[in-house]
Amino acid sequence: MEVIFRNKPHTVKKEKYAETKNICLVLTEKDTNQRAAVATINMADRVNLQPDEVIIKDYSENQGMLKALIDGKIIAIPDRQFVLNQFGTLAYISKCLI
Repeated sequence: MEVIFRNKPHTVKKEKYAETKNICLVLTEKDTNQRAAVATINMADRVNLQPDEVIIKDYSENQGMLKALIDGKIIAIPDRQFVLNQFGTLAYISKCLI
């Protein structure tokens, strides 16, 4: 699967977090084959996820990730969100489509 993130093509690989077995989405730059970003965060201690759900990090170095994954049909439009910290940073919960 491929997405455009930060104006560059990236390959998306579906992996699992070792400790929780939740889905982890990793982006690799298509041209260099170097790992570019982890699109998801592992917050199993704070959020109950269905087996096909992911938590998307769309802030800081991952700003724009949510749109890239939706546009690439990697995830569905989020149906939930939650506040990560005292600064009001949001994370988005969505169904993984791959």
